[in-house]
Amino acid sequence: MDKIEDNSSFEEFRNNLKGGKSVKKIVSFLAPLSSRAKEILDAFENFDDIEKQFNEISKSPDKFNNYFSGLGWIAHESGNHDLIMECINLAESDNLKAAEEKLADHYTSEEIQWLVTSTYGVPEFRKRNSLINVAFEDTKAQRFHSAIPLLLMIIDGTVNDISKSKGFFAENTDLTAWDSIAAHSTGLSKLRDILNVTRKSTTTEEIFFPYRNGILHGRDISYANKYVAGKAWLTLFAINDWAKALQKIKKTHPKRLRRPH
Repeated sequence: MDKIEDNSSFEEFRNNLKGGKSVKKIVSFLAPLSSRAKEILDAFENFDDIEKQFNEISKSPDKFNNYFSGLGWIAHESGNHDLIMECINLAESDNLKAAEEKLADHYTSEEIQWLVTSTYGVPEFRKRNSLINVAFEDTKAQRFHSAIPLLLMIIDGTVNDISKSKGFFAENTDLTAWDSIAAHSTGLSKLRDILNVTRKSTTTEEIFFPYRNGILHGRDISYANKYVAGKAWLTLFAINDWAKALQKIKKTHPKRLRRPH
């Protein structure tokens, strides 16, 4: 299976870095002989730092998904990179609980205001603008019991409109997109499979995943917590990134539309 770091955008930047390294070697050789070459070499002063930062950024989505996708959190384009790296570091220190706490706090706080606003750029979300705002107000007030079912309904209806056929929780809905982080095969598709599990019996035990069937069918009664709400919001934002990826593909690479990795 291809990794997210193999996405076309990352690969293109990686090739540009390789080209830059080749140029740097040439001007390094010429610098003692030419003042102009010396000036060019000075321009490469921060090149190694740029390469290091790129390597960190390009590898972080795969690392994050490896640790957290099974817990209901996935990397997505509009995710907070500093938070992603902090959570990866905690996971590598065997402290997944602290990482989940940070993710849940982030995705149920005022910090997601700009992500909420970013959904206005997708027509299928824009028509649900008032519902999204209500869910956000309920989340900030920790009224998770009302915010979570609303988010699940928004998610399912929006994907239905985007796909023109089926909602987010349908097994055969294609949630992949070329050159996308959120819509990589390790992202939304895996998240959908986790959240769509069958919940056949009523339980009062607290759950920590936004199980669509259990919550909307009234079987998972103790669902109202920040973990469930945070994962529901992350799912919504990842879908927003998927929808924007499809818009971009339609404009720039129409032949790749909805083609999985």
